[in-house]
Amino acid sequence: MKKRNILLGLVLVLVLLFSMPAGAATTDQAMAGFVQGEEVFAWFNLAGSDYKSLEVQLQMGDNKQNTPDYTAKFVPYAESGLPVHYYILLDRSLTMPPYTEDVENFVSKLLTSTGIDTRATLASFGDAYEVELSAAVDKDAVMKKLQSIEYDQWVTNMYKGIDDALQDICRFSQRNRGELVQLILVTDGVPDSTYEEPTFDQVKLRMERSPEVVFHTYQVGNADDSALEMGNGLHMTGDSGEAAEAILNFTDELYTVVYKPAKVPAEGRSDMQFIIKRGQMIENVLSLGYVPVLGHSDAPDLTVSSEPETSSAPESTVESAPESKPESTLPESSLPESSEAPSSLPETSGDGTSSGEEDTSSEPESSAEEEAAGWLGFLAGIDDTTWLIIDIVTVVVFVVIIALILLFILLARARKKRRMAEKMAAFVAAAIPLRLEVLDGRCRRVRKPLAVATELFIGTDMNGGIVWDEPTMAAKNTRLFVQDGVLYIEDLDSPQGTALGGMRIFAPNRLRSGEIISIGMVQFKLYF
Repeated sequence: MKKRNILLGLVLVLVLLFSMPAGAATTDQAMAGFVQGEEVFAWFNLAGSDYKSLEVQLQMGDNKQNTPDYTAKFVPYAESGLPVHYYILLDRSLTMPPYTEDVENFVSKLLTSTGIDTRATLASFGDAYEVELSAAVDKDAVMKKLQSIEYDQWVTNMYKGIDDALQDICRFSQRNRGELVQLILVTDGVPDSTYEEPTFDQVKLRMERSPEVVFHTYQVGNADDSALEMGNGLHMTGDSGEAAEAILNFTDELYTVVYKPAKVPAEGRSDMQFIIKRGQMIENVLSLGYVPVLGHSDAPDLTVSSEPETSSAPESTVESAPESKPESTLPESSLPESSEAPSSLPETSGDGTSSGEEDTSSEPESSAEEEAAGWLGFLAGIDDTTWLIIDIVTVVVFVVIIALILLFILLARARKKRRMAEKMAAFVAAAIPLRLEVLDGRCRRVRKPLAVATELFIGTDMNGGIVWDEPTMAAKNTRLFVQDGVLYIEDLDSPQGTALGGMRIFAPNRLRSGEIISIGMVQFKLYF
């Protein structure tokens, strides 16, 4: 009997595993929302297509039972007339240059193929975060700026870049009316393990506390890593055109609602819950948590290091509505008609029709019982030797499946590491390693490892290769670059100028190992 139960249990597990993904894909979601001016904006991803018969009731504040009934209709995003803002966050690591064409194709298609009023912000991260172009309407300007970005970062702090971008968006006070911001991370790899903060959990908490933003990731190349699968949007890999098309389709398939309640919060954040109804029937209860009131500088900064509030919004299921009398959150007239307790037995007519129907309905149950009894009889007739063979075959099949899965994962990781090592080796092989000797002045930072593959900047810019603490020096004062295997030094029209061996240079000069380089009061040598 135990063996039969084990076999039936394994079959049940397989059925559940194959059925779970289909159910997960049909869940309604509240994607984003915020308060702006005297209006409340919210966006939803609906599993069903019959949106015209649905209404959405808004409940605000911690005491939702006493909030008025604000109801609106779903409108497809493309028909709402509201704009979209794509906030593109780009990885500037040294392994990104092979994918520059993919990145440019992705951004170009994303900005030129949409029929919605669109703005774009271009930001990047490496060792530090930087906004390259903010809230641009001119798509040509975005592409021009994108093509000028230099992928020169040896190490990148991806989670810090995401966290800085989220904070920048949450502080963004010039958002157009009803403008939905979608943050898109573009990268080719996983977070650098040398950085301890912020962690994945801290960034995930920041995302959960930023309901005014939809977050996507686009991973160029063929690698796929679960460390990038985060946020409430899409995680895409591979072809740039398909990735851009996926985000465009995602945006087109969103539904929006706009409310003009009699009273909205003046500042800070407000807990919001949405009750989806079809007629008088409640179909779902969705929550966005604490949405921000835009345009107020004193809105609380929800730092990633703090613990989640105990008064967090309920889960987005009907069962997660307030426990104490959930029907009291709606007016009496809006309660479902089916709330009256139906009779558990059908009425019996004078000619006994009802009882005849009961006899007819019992026939399928009897046949089902007979069929089940037949199966049990068949299983009972199997001898112990056959059951032992079945058990062994089942265990072997499961072990083989698990082994194949593990082997596939290990091979995929090995291929990924090999590709990353080959890319890094190609960059290192082409680079000229340098050693710095400071003669006079204070050096604040030196990029590790110090080498020149294409070019390296010297100045006070913290993103440069050699950074000096010298107020009179320009941010990018001097450039080192490699041409035909020869290292050259060039002054970038700086006020202080650059001297080589005591002579100021006005054009690119070949740099020899150990020559004295002077910039203002700073003197140093480079050996290679």
